[in-house]
Amino acid sequence: MIESECNFVDIPCPLDVFLQGLFLELNGPTFKDLQIKTGGTTEEIARAITGRSVGTFLGAVCGGIIVEVFDNYLNLMVGVALSTASVVTAIAPWSPNPSVYWMISMFQGLCEGVTDIAGHRLILTMWLDKAASPLHALHLGFGVGSLTGPLLADPFLAVPDNLTSNTTNGTNQVVFNSIDNISEYTNLPYINVRPKYIKESRIEIVYAIVAIFTACISIAFYFFQFCLYTKKTITNRTEKRGKLQLKSVIQETVDPANCAGGRRFFGIQIFILLFFFFFNAIGDERMYGKFIRNFSIDHFKLGGSDASWLNSSYWICITIGRFIGFIVSRWIHIRHLIIIEVFGVLITGVFLNIFAYNSTLALWVCTISIGIFLAPLIPSGIAWGNYYVRMTGLAIMFTLQGGSVGSLVYMWVIGHIYETYGYRTFLYQALAGGILLVMTTIIMTLIGRKHGGRIVENEVEIDVSIGVENNLNNNVEEKHTTKL
Repeated sequence: MIESECNFVDIPCPLDVFLQGLFLELNGPTFKDLQIKTGGTTEEIARAITGRSVGTFLGAVCGGIIVEVFDNYLNLMVGVALSTASVVTAIAPWSPNPSVYWMISMFQGLCEGVTDIAGHRLILTMWLDKAASPLHALHLGFGVGSLTGPLLADPFLAVPDNLTSNTTNGTNQVVFNSIDNISEYTNLPYINVRPKYIKESRIEIVYAIVAIFTACISIAFYFFQFCLYTKKTITNRTEKRGKLQLKSVIQETVDPANCAGGRRFFGIQIFILLFFFFFNAIGDERMYGKFIRNFSIDHFKLGGSDASWLNSSYWICITIGRFIGFIVSRWIHIRHLIIIEVFGVLITGVFLNIFAYNSTLALWVCTISIGIFLAPLIPSGIAWGNYYVRMTGLAIMFTLQGGSVGSLVYMWVIGHIYETYGYRTFLYQALAGGILLVMTTIIMTLIGRKHGGRIVENEVEIDVSIGVENNLNNNVEEKHTTKL
């Protein structure tokens, strides 16, 4: 890899994930406006957002396979995915109904899945053993993008008028500031229901800004692919590809025994537990980020700007939490750090239900706390798994699928119970996520301690892949595990 390429990639790769945070989390602060634009209920919009999880699942599966076969076109894959994301982001606020928005969310998730796999592989390929700092920059980038979205969207959000009532020509005319208030007045005679807003929604503008910025950054990846990757580099790497390598990749990455030093059942246990860990970690994180603004407006009647700042504070703390995790992981072992994090989520969930339902100050404090403790769970989960098994590209893909499924389920559930049983269910689900995370982590810890990690005292397990690239040239494949 040429030196100039490594220098230039410092800027666009973090921007790639920063853009993901922008266009993927923009529907959080604009949730109410999407209801206005599409005519959907809270439950319908929540379900429409789950299209992202379906797309992420498909994108990660396709991306994981494509990256293994065409790893010399990683920049091109990221560029195409970002270009596609810019188009679907631009048309998102023009969705005529929630079903169309579900399709748009699915395409956004598809782009996310591809860029996640290709972007991480790109960093690992370029930086090799120095990839730790760039990878943490990627995770920080998502938080920065997510907290920027609410601030960008705030000037363009609809501002509802207070509920008023007047009589005109003998007809009762009731004006509503929320779709949720209509059911209280359905029995009134001669009612003329119409929403009234001090300022109309203009979220098309902020979606267009994010789309244009995303399209501009995608150009950088096309530049890297076609200008910095020489033909000779691509040709030499392509010659090393073939049926033997594809077969080798499938055999070595799909079988859990190859990741767990020959202990197939132990490998299966670890990956299943990691699947459920990410199911709850990512599901809880996204559910809170999408609904905290809604809850603050619906329950506490906060103004749009105050609610947006609360939403932004959550993502600010997500960013801070990941930076803190990067620092403290140098001194606290990952086996202990992950326990501290999940118990922090659980305790915050308890405080949310005790204090935050009746106090805006408590809601602010608990939002800051849960953001800090949820933030590092994704990198901590991968690091914990890597301590016990070898986390290949497809192994990471499988565990992250748990996050995709979890996001879908969490959003589906909160959309239904929030609309059916009331606003407090938001706090209940946040607590339920913390309970499930603690239970899963305890089981993970017990199984991990029983079998031991890949590095135990002076006994080191080393995976020796004898000349994978040479095997392709010599048509020889040899892999074994030794213990020193």
